[in-house]
Amino acid sequence: MDKTLKKQSMMSIIISIVFAIFGIILIANPSESLNIISIIMGIGLILIGIYKIIDYYTLSKNIIYNYNNIHGIISVILGIVTIICKEEVSNMFRIILGLWIIYSSLIKISLAFKFKRADVRSWIYLLICSIIMLICGLFIVFNKGTIMIVMGSIILINSIINIVEELVFQKNINEIKKYFEVK
Repeated sequence: MDKTLKKQSMMSIIISIVFAIFGIILIANPSESLNIISIIMGIGLILIGIYKIIDYYTLSKNIIYNYNNIHGIISVILGIVTIICKEEVSNMFRIILGLWIIYSSLIKISLAFKFKRADVRSWIYLLICSIIMLICGLFIVFNKGTIMIVMGSIILINSIINIVEELVFQKNINEIKKYFEVK
């Protein structure tokens, strides 16, 4: 279980690093980079989705942090849509990105409550960060005036928060394992 949890956590950190780079690119060159980023993002989402789906069926179903089937299916669908409809995606990018941040935040909120049940003291930080990112995701979805630089900044902040959350998860992995192995 320890190896699997660390593997899941490292994959989340890698995804966050990719999104951080994506956010930096949007901040640096928002107008020209969107079409290219749409294609790259589509391919990345498909690859992440395939990995997550395969991982789900090869892991134990008793793992607390295994949302890979849902994560994988959503990633593949978003990736295909992103590549096929890149012009439309460029126009809908704000909504897709906001929905992804909302989804990720909801998963992290669920995880924060699992941490609380496992008596992990840092659960409240995970919850607060997740709620902040949920609000940012909602802001992106419902604010038509969101410009690419703001979205890039939010993506970058979201990625940094996700990396910090995963590092906290890795630090507390033994406490979490004890709680869920006893149950």
